[in-house]
Amino acid sequence: MKTVVLALGAFLILCGLSWAGKPHCRAQERVVIRGRVVEIKHPIAVVAGEDGKSYRIRLGPYWFWKEKGYRLKEGLFVRVVGIRQGRLIFPITIETEGGRILIRDDCGLPLWRHR
Repeated sequence: MKTVVLALGAFLILCGLSWAGKPHCRAQERVVIRGRVVEIKHPIAVVAGEDGKSYRIRLGPYWFWKEKGYRLKEGLFVRVVGIRQGRLIFPITIETEGGRILIRDDCGLPLWRHR
């Protein structure tokens, strides 16, 4: 009986450790937006989508952008892959003519929290 209890306890601990790796990973609505940046008032950028809609993109803290050397300017064509939450889009990546800006991991956790 003691062996069974110990084995069950070890199993539960191992299961907990495997889940602990990405507890924030859950099903989230992913979106891809293509369009032009029409306004930037950090931490929000507004993108006029090719579909005729306007999207509010939550960029994250200014210090993170500055630390990474990321730049975004009005008039730039972008492709945003992100997570929709209400009326905001929380980008995972923003692709520009100049490269790729990484803001969140694949589960949507902000990279500035990975410090």
